[in-house]
Amino acid sequence: MGHREEEAGLVRATVPAPRYDDALARLRERLRQRGMRLILDFVPNHVAPDHHWVEQHPDFFVAGTEEKLAAEPQNYRRFGERVLAYGRDAYFAGWPDTLQLNYGNPALQEALLGELARIARQCDGVRCDMAMLVLPEVFQRTWGIAPAPFWPRATAAVRAQVPGFLFIAEVYWDLEWTLQQQGFDYTYDKRLYDRLEHRAARPVREHLRAGLDFQDRLARFLENHDEPRAAATFTPEVHRAAAVITFLTPGLRFFHQGQREGRKVRISMHLGRGPEELRRLVAVNYAGYQSQCYVKLPWKDLAGRRWRLRDRLGTAAYERDGADLATRGLYFDMPAWGYHAFEVSPIQKGA
Repeated sequence: MGHREEEAGLVRATVPAPRYDDALARLRERLRQRGMRLILDFVPNHVAPDHHWVEQHPDFFVAGTEEKLAAEPQNYRRFGERVLAYGRDAYFAGWPDTLQLNYGNPALQEALLGELARIARQCDGVRCDMAMLVLPEVFQRTWGIAPAPFWPRATAAVRAQVPGFLFIAEVYWDLEWTLQQQGFDYTYDKRLYDRLEHRAARPVREHLRAGLDFQDRLARFLENHDEPRAAATFTPEVHRAAAVITFLTPGLRFFHQGQREGRKVRISMHLGRGPEELRRLVAVNYAGYQSQCYVKLPWKDLAGRRWRLRDRLGTAAYERDGADLATRGLYFDMPAWGYHAFEVSPIQKGA
């Protein structure tokens, strides 16, 4: 799908290259055979500056003026003789790799309905980026333009063609219930994440007292592409308690790439891959006789799991209990002039 993110929009078009049509269909069928669904990303608020609508439909975008460009260069840019607004929300400067769509233009809304209808033939649902930004009250507060409601029409129109199609909203600012009432099956539960991150029991307990008609349609998470890694945010004991609350309460559960492995480096959406987060331990007996010792390890999250140590300079491989490593350390019994370069990785349950 022609899409990139980091609060970015559609790149030229949301049409897969022809050679990918069949491949996407085959992938979707394999997922169905395994009881899984294919969810694609849909960015309703903005597109990239190289999208074909910029030339073909300039009226689809929020226009600026020379005065606004001079006063707010962080929110506007020039395109030839036109000044157009960057995509943004009401609280931050514009995202300079995007242009803002104008929901006050009925023709723009019809074009987006067509985009959604086409996407719905290729997948089983969409995750709608920053879905609350196109709500009439939010859009008017941000741009001074009063649009007609979009989501009730969009969700109803797509489901009329594809019954059971899923709509998931990335949503903040306590607008989860509003979007559920406008046709979304699930909405992000950022409020629970924030309360867990603040480590205050009472707000968490009160949050979970909401009615099940609301909670059953919340998407719970401890990580997503906008948040720091959970393993870097929570201490191990807090992380485990927060995970039990997040993933054993009603609703949909999100697991981010690398979360189960305990990755700590947040990867920018502009990158195609992230770094290898490996721990390495190098030990050398620089003496002409056999030596023994315990080595204290520097990592604070060893307890509660087992670890695999694989020597990259030899054939040695060991499994060790994390609690023992955390308390006593790692025991070495090495021959004269011996050495190891261990790659240390957690053993996943069931591995």
